[in-house]
Amino acid sequence: VGGTPLINNSVSYTTPALTTLGENTFYVALSYNGCEEANRLPVSVMVNKVPNAVDLRAEVEPVYCTGEAVEIVPGLALGSSLNANDVTYDWYFDVDKTQPISSGIVGGVDYFIDNLGMLAVNGLPASATPYTYYLSATNKNNCESEAGDLLEVSFKVLNAGPQVTVTGAGN
Repeated sequence: VGGTPLINNSVSYTTPALTTLGENTFYVALSYNGCEEANRLPVSVMVNKVPNAVDLRAEVEPVYCTGEAVEIVPGLALGSSLNANDVTYDWYFDVDKTQPISSGIVGGVDYFIDNLGMLAVNGLPASATPYTYYLSATNKNNCESEAGDLLEVSFKVLNAGPQVTVTGAGN
């Protein structure tokens, strides 16, 4: 008794987007001809935190020279409520997650992602600098960062300049 019916005359119900983290409980009651069964059945739904850009960080140098390997190490931002042992990382070329990065060669550039999510990039030309990649995280409940809410990671690649050889008079 009490509460507001969410639906009537249906065998299924789809909730609106649930935003309250933790356990959310709904109650199911059977009714027939307007007479409601006295015992309601609780149905619990667990809402887990979805990792977002604020939860993430990436270690990368701001500038590299042509020919240098770029290594980007993902991790959790200070103050994130996520557990580092329960998170995996994925990389994308775009914030909308339509272009995932995987190990292999793309356009003459060699990409490698290790089992901890570190992204190594070799062969980036200075002509297309700055470079931007996007970091996503997935928690132990298989909730992945939503498209548009990834960590943007940028750096520059500069020409190394000419090689200089110094010779001097010997003593």
